[in-house]
Amino acid sequence: MCIEKTTKQRLRMLLEAGGIFLWLTNLSGTDAYFSVYVLCAMAGLACMGDNYRSWTTRQSHSSGSMWLLAGLLSGASLLANYPLFQMVRDVNSVSPETSRIMGMLEAGVSFLGGSVLFYHILLCACGRVASGLYRQAPRFDGKRPVKFFFFCFGTIALINLIYLFFVVYPGSISHDPMGQIEQMVSGQFNNFLPYWYTRILQGILALGYGLFGEVNRAAAFYCVVQLLCMDAAISWAMMTLYEQKVPKFWLAISFLAYAFLPYHIAYSASIWKDVLFGGGILVVITAQYRILKRMGSQKINYSLLFVGGALVSVMRTNGWYVMLACCIGLLVFYRKLAKGICWCMLAVVAFGWFLNVPMLKILNVSGVDYVETLSLPIQQIARCIVNEREISPEDQTLLDGTVDFEEVPELYQKWTSDPLKDEIRRTNHYFIQNHKQEFLSLWLRLGMKYPKDYLEAWVELTKGYWNGGYEYYVYAEYVADNPYGLAMIKNMNPIRKLVKAAFTFTRESILFEPLLSIGLQVWGMLILWYVSSREKRGVRILFLPLIVIMVGLWFGAPVFCEFRYTYPVFISMPLLAPLTLDGGPEEQKA
Repeated sequence: MCIEKTTKQRLRMLLEAGGIFLWLTNLSGTDAYFSVYVLCAMAGLACMGDNYRSWTTRQSHSSGSMWLLAGLLSGASLLANYPLFQMVRDVNSVSPETSRIMGMLEAGVSFLGGSVLFYHILLCACGRVASGLYRQAPRFDGKRPVKFFFFCFGTIALINLIYLFFVVYPGSISHDPMGQIEQMVSGQFNNFLPYWYTRILQGILALGYGLFGEVNRAAAFYCVVQLLCMDAAISWAMMTLYEQKVPKFWLAISFLAYAFLPYHIAYSASIWKDVLFGGGILVVITAQYRILKRMGSQKINYSLLFVGGALVSVMRTNGWYVMLACCIGLLVFYRKLAKGICWCMLAVVAFGWFLNVPMLKILNVSGVDYVETLSLPIQQIARCIVNEREISPEDQTLLDGTVDFEEVPELYQKWTSDPLKDEIRRTNHYFIQNHKQEFLSLWLRLGMKYPKDYLEAWVELTKGYWNGGYEYYVYAEYVADNPYGLAMIKNMNPIRKLVKAAFTFTRESILFEPLLSIGLQVWGMLILWYVSSREKRGVRILFLPLIVIMVGLWFGAPVFCEFRYTYPVFISMPLLAPLTLDGGPEEQKA
């Protein structure tokens, strides 16, 4: 009987390995990072071997929800690559109908193979966490956490200061912050670029200019203030891992990620609202965990939770909605687990509402640009026009009120809605806002009539946030053209040459593609959230802000793969991964 069982297991392993191989080969023509799929396949095969070595124990962790998430992840990889399965053979060799059938068969087999792959990763992760496999791993004693905080802070700050003053002085300033500087100079403020961040930026720049009397020094002063705040947030997260006594090797990996990954270094010296937004999310997550585990001073933890939440609420125009959604999620799903956190988050939401609604009205600051919130509907309607679908004369007349109907095919770019939005703003900025009901009806009618076009438009506009990874810029290292005298000094000192060479290598080398992959980070985040939820660990509530941010991008992204929009995920994962997979020797289910 034992031999028969082993034979069945081997046959099953061969079939599953074959399915994973087919999933991988059928994605070989992808426009995404193929290295990400290769990495997932290798991880799936390794986890499959590990699972079968402990099959009796691991099977007890299997569930329908595990297969559901595995199917969703597999489906994401196929949906993002839908062109590969539309016409899989030369039409001169087989008929279009036969080709479509073959494409459907290949998609079905690939879906099963991908589902098996992700299922084994999930099963292995749940099994290893439940068994406490790493509980005997070498750890620090968790004593003298303040000393460890200052070690991390001093080391990371030194690296970032060297980068600022020797590589990108006075800091990277792209077009968005330059637009905010224009508002400061003109005195005409709006909330399209977050008003309160503009004011914070203005105050720090003014202080820097008052101290040093020169615009580039003022910009560098802002970058110093920002990087010190960011490094303090990161060091607080590292101190939390240290106090929680995670294994030394995981602590080292997290520290190396924060200290040496190029995007953390580059963002520390970039004047961008997204940097402090990510820092605020990290502070919120760290504070919540410390409150749950009663680590350190609770007064400090609650104070920093409020400060971090308030920062998130004002750093991006959607920041307050992120905090509101997190607060609702806590109240609905985790009220008993996190009562104190719920009260603090309610205070954050109330404070954010006060700043973003009554205060902006009192200050007569115009609100969020309405067109900006319609990225996806605009793309979906435009896709129907580009594909020459039947649209009634009445609907054409309505659309002509926003943009010339005949110009849509020239303006449409499947990966971004910006050209169409800019043309709508130029032609008739408030037309859609003044005809909301008519456009809602139009959007619903076309969606019911052409669902395939709508689905494809959604995939092309958002796939960078839920699949693999794509080549797209990660960080900016320049100062946008301006009349204010701000300019990056580009003297080729040895440090600058070395950093530039290292950064170029990480951007261009296939080895580093997984580290830059938004989709891979999101897959990892979902897997960790699932594991923490299955094990009923308190850490599961920490994923709420990240999930809310990503869901928002899945339905409202203006461009398919903007790294800075997802920076909160990248800055939080070195904290969340060790806490989820280990949690320390005294981690308890909650």
